[in-house]
Amino acid sequence: MPGAMAAGTPRKPATVAVPDTGRYYWVELAGIVAWVGLFAWALLRLVPAVVENPFWAVAMVMSGYVAADFLSGFVHWAGDTWGSYQTPVVGKALISGFRDHHVDELGITRHDPVDTNGNNCLIALPAMVFLVVVPIGNPWVDGLSGFLLMTAMWTMVTNQIHKWAHLPPEKLSPFLRMLQRSRIILDPDHHRLHHAEPYLSHYCITVGWLNPVLDGLGFFRGMEKAIQAVTGAVPRAANGEAEEFGVFGESIIPAIVESEPETRASRTVAGG
Repeated sequence: MPGAMAAGTPRKPATVAVPDTGRYYWVELAGIVAWVGLFAWALLRLVPAVVENPFWAVAMVMSGYVAADFLSGFVHWAGDTWGSYQTPVVGKALISGFRDHHVDELGITRHDPVDTNGNNCLIALPAMVFLVVVPIGNPWVDGLSGFLLMTAMWTMVTNQIHKWAHLPPEKLSPFLRMLQRSRIILDPDHHRLHHAEPYLSHYCITVGWLNPVLDGLGFFRGMEKAIQAVTGAVPRAANGEAEEFGVFGESIIPAIVESEPETRASRTVAGG
């Protein structure tokens, strides 16, 4: 019985109702426009430092890539593990997307560019604002700015890379398939390990380089034990409460009847 499942045990419910994101769509679009403008401004400010030391620029690109991989794993773990759709602010904007993805893995492939990349742009905006106002010219400040800028860049494209990992190979260009096979971006076979029960590993989705390290160290399980010890919160506590509940057992909104036409405001996705 679903209600008898222990908290912390992931499961796939029969259906998940996706909430209206109409207004938030325009917030995401505004976030993308703001991110692009701030990124271009911050990059132009660092051009003199790049010209002076191109090897420094390469180091910033690579270190930012690894940092984005870690951040993608951390946010992914948090979205899978804590809170619910009803959590204020982040419930609808962030958590529901992670939970829905485990019910309908291909849902991300049906997202347009705004849906795919908007959230990550919004998350990166505070860093982008910092990068256009911080005084530069000092090598240490320039180095930190370059690192944050590249981290923000890779964070911005993480969901796009994640989407490519779920698309059929025939829908990708040969170049993108080569990048996946070479593990320069997230490899679909590697990411598939996250979508295997019990869904508790391989959270990093920019490139996945850090997954063996973080999983081998038990990093996320250690974080869960520490948070539970301090706050009493139970990881994945929304799971398995009732069959009519939504993603991972949390109550979202009543499922619509089959005869009702699909709209952006509400739609039902069949679970596996």
